[in-house]
Amino acid sequence: MPTNDAAKKSYQLLVAAMDDEQRVGVGSVVLRDRQHLAALRPLDGALAMSTMRFADEVVPRRDIEGLPKRAKPEPKALNMAKQLIDGMTADWEPERYRDTYTDELRKRIKAKQSGKEIVESDEKPTARVHDLMAALEASVEAARERRAPRKATRKAVRKAS
Repeated sequence: MPTNDAAKKSYQLLVAAMDDEQRVGVGSVVLRDRQHLAALRPLDGALAMSTMRFADEVVPRRDIEGLPKRAKPEPKALNMAKQLIDGMTADWEPERYRDTYTDELRKRIKAKQSGKEIVESDEKPTARVHDLMAALEASVEAARERRAPRKATRKAVRKAS
């Protein structure tokens, strides 16, 4: 961050000009002991840096084995997927996310400092694989069930008459 008034004015001018012209600066930065490609962009009145990949680090899609080819989904399935995404969409709340790796590391360090033995688990973590179609169908079914009692009641009344 700029430390004196002249630097602050220059910084603010650069942010405003980049924002007005919708420009992003690209360069390199060294983090730890590795050089990274980086984008510097205006964001909420400040400059934000995002690391990127160098061209030789990007694997072409055609070189990835087992990757499904692009296909046009059925319109009904696509609409259900969009509804599911809309239903799960919420405002961004950064405080909901934590660096659990660092939290766990700090716990282990504290335990070791207090003389406790650190025991590694032989279990390897497994990734949860979600079946999107199953989730969509379950979501649609849940929506139907929420509406079903009203319709069932009306039908029951009609049959009783």
